[in-house]
Amino acid sequence: MFYQELKANFEEKVNSEQAQQLAGYMRNQFKFYGLDTPERRKIYHDFLLREKKKNKIDWNLLNRAWEDQYREMQYFVCDI
Repeated sequence: MFYQELKANFEEKVNSEQAQQLAGYMRNQFKFYGLDTPERRKIYHDFLLREKKKNKIDWNLLNRAWEDQYREMQYFVCDI
């Protein structure tokens, strides 16, 4: 499933220093991987191209990503 793959890719690129700054900026309401927007979007770019061709929404993926504790997963849902 793409959800686990996405999380693993985000975890590989963790920027702890930036994650701490982002969490502070958001008043510690969310956890962050510390990824910049271009870097984050690059991780799932090919996946989105494939999925858009299917003309079908994977609600399970979107719900799991939205409910994840890391903010970048919620940004992924917004980018769709």
